[in-house]
Amino acid sequence: MRDEETVARAVLDIELILANYLHPGTHDPDRAIEEIIEMLDRRSVIAAAERLAAGHGLRVVK
Repeated sequence: MRDEETVARAVLDIELILANYLHPGTHDPDRAIEEIIEMLDRRSVIAAAERLAAGHGLRVVK
């Protein structure tokens, strides 16, 4: 999976976590935060985000 796809997948997963949190009857903010941190703390996500931030994937297109 490319870095862009790895980060995009993490964002989609986080959106799902937040959607589940906002669903009626499932308001456990501590668990939602734990799940988001787990998602962002994955080695693959960290490495992909660092490479993208260093310019190894994002390029300005004119």
